[in-house]
Amino acid sequence: MVKQRGLVIREEIERQINYSGKIDAQQIAAKFGISTQAIYKHVKLLIENAIISREKNGKQFKYELLPIESIVKSYSIDSLKGDNGMTKEDIVIAQDFKAHITPYLSNQAFRNYYYVFTEILNNAIDHSEGTEVKITCEINDFSIKTDIEDKGVGIFQKIQNSLGLSDKKHAFLELAKGKFTTDAQRHTSQGIFFSSKISDGFFIESDDILFAAQEGDDDRQYLSDFKSIGNGTTVSFHIERNTAIIDSDVFQKYSVNPDADSFDKTIIPVYLLEYEESNPLYVSRSQAKRLLMRIETFRSVLLDFENVPDIGQGFADEIFRVFANAHPECKIVPYNTTKAVEAMIRRVKN
Repeated sequence: MVKQRGLVIREEIERQINYSGKIDAQQIAAKFGISTQAIYKHVKLLIENAIISREKNGKQFKYELLPIESIVKSYSIDSLKGDNGMTKEDIVIAQDFKAHITPYLSNQAFRNYYYVFTEILNNAIDHSEGTEVKITCEINDFSIKTDIEDKGVGIFQKIQNSLGLSDKKHAFLELAKGKFTTDAQRHTSQGIFFSSKISDGFFIESDDILFAAQEGDDDRQYLSDFKSIGNGTTVSFHIERNTAIIDSDVFQKYSVNPDADSFDKTIIPVYLLEYEESNPLYVSRSQAKRLLMRIETFRSVLLDFENVPDIGQGFADEIFRVFANAHPECKIVPYNTTKAVEAMIRRVKN
């Protein structure tokens, strides 16, 4: 029992390092009812066993999980396409990665890993228009991180072109909604959406845009600018060795009737409409129409108004009266609303 408790404490230390590169010894000590000195004994043990590293960074320490094993493979896109149109992502994971990763993953973690790996690799094969894909898999004591990199058309640029969007940043709003694909005949339009939910950390780097969704974010994905190196898209994800995410629970969360096994419910962060604007306004009908694009394919849409202080009359009217009357089968539910947003919604409904 003492040994098991020690493993749990060290796992919490590794968790903090994985997500922040730091250790909050006081927080961990309070959680387990022990002293900070006891926490640092565990830290010392992890360092001695070459599980983590520690470097001085100014007045603080920077911690890092050390790799146990790394696998790097490159494939031509043509080699991953069969003569009968069947792609080979399942063969890739079975032949080149499964034997390396399964000793380190719980059964649930492997289910999650298999789903995300095959979905993202399939997207690279079918959508990237590139000639090569590179896969890097790094195993450490806490999680398995994988990068799937192509040198094709950037994902945000491709969505912008497909939908005729004025800004490639608007493309991410469509990914956040779900049910988007540039090839409806061969794809279910669910892969990236559910991969971002099933992973413990999920990142897309493309077109000088970084999309991230990781532990604690729930449905509050975010974007930031960065400078990419070269063309194409890199999708990075990590799965904790003992993940708490259950894939079936995630699928049920986005279904109005979980027994029906359908993807007919979604959550949309409204703030993505005007991401990175210094003084964002949500006032026009055109903005509302962009927010509402394609959502009639869902039965339930939760609009998350976090970080949206108020909205204009035209914006609210287009969503909660015009669209609602035209599509009664699609129920729109606002939440995380301020009093000002609630008042405007009541006004247009009345």
